[in-house]
Amino acid sequence: MPLTQKANSNSQVKALTPVITIEQIDYVVLATMITTTDVKNLKAEDAIMDASHLRDQLVSAIDMMILGI
Repeated sequence: MPLTQKANSNSQVKALTPVITIEQIDYVVLATMITTTDVKNLKAEDAIMDASHLRDQLVSAIDMMILGI
């Protein structure tokens, strides 16, 4: 899911836009823009953080998009 700086976001549906902090800057996760990519496009050196602590929020955002709950 892509990110944008929180200051650039005007989302009114907070369940669809969890906030993540990277190097003291707040970003909004744009769950509505979720996409797929081939694993060969993912490189360990490109990873900037582990967001596993946001798992429940990210799954909830996907549930909201698909199921409306």
